[in-house]
Amino acid sequence: MKLLIIAGEVPDAATVRDAAERDAEVYVVAPALEDSPVRFWVSDVDDAIARAREIEQASVAKLRGANVEVGGEVGEAEPLQAARDALAVFPADRVLILTHEDDERAYREDELDAARAELGVPVTVRRVARTTS
Repeated sequence: MKLLIIAGEVPDAATVRDAAERDAEVYVVAPALEDSPVRFWVSDVDDAIARAREIEQASVAKLRGANVEVGGEVGEAEPLQAARDALAVFPADRVLILTHEDDERAYREDELDAARAELGVPVTVRRVARTTS
């Protein structure tokens, strides 16, 4: 199985265990999420990119520690665009979006249905505890 993880946070133990048990090949994309629209519009996204890089590196390390075949990169700020880009080079069987449990950008079911239809693979969201930086 090929699993694409769109990581707004580092995978929790359940995600790592699931990937290892399914003998999954995993690709992690950490979107450079910017919480401030002003910073985004003035192209001041250095902090967002740095945070995404930390999440990507920690995610890859955690999965490799569980003997999961994994690669990763920092992606576009918009998670659906990050998934589109990644699927062009990593044709995954499913997409898992990891978001922190207090994320205000909660994914509505209609948004997930649209993403599933567009991406052509199952898309699920898992909320995990916020990682510290």
